[in-house]
Amino acid sequence: MGKLLLRFGLLLLCLTLSLGQSATAQTTGARLSGSITDVSGAVVPLAGVIVQNTGTNLTVKTESNDAGFYVVANLPPGQYSLTAEAAGFTKRVQSGITLTVGQDATLNIALQLGSTSE
Repeated sequence: MGKLLLRFGLLLLCLTLSLGQSATAQTTGARLSGSITDVSGAVVPLAGVIVQNTGTNLTVKTESNDAGFYVVANLPPGQYSLTAEAAGFTKRVQSGITLTVGQDATLNIALQLGSTSE
């Protein structure tokens, strides 16, 4: 009975260490997400979202979904800017976004009505 408990304890310890390493391996990047709305709070579906690392020029493009939500994962730590645009709205650029290892940042953007060329 004692050997069985010892083996079970060692197995549990190995699993715990293995899970801890997996969790650590997954926290090398950051995640940036949020919603794109108009100034009244109505969602803007299919808005173009560009996230750019201002130090390395790494650029990731995505779109907001039908609920106006966007997500960009696995971003290396650094300084970023985010550009959001949609037909019928002025382009919005948010700079000075600092992301750190393992960070799950939220950035909600409100677009104003107007032309994207403004």
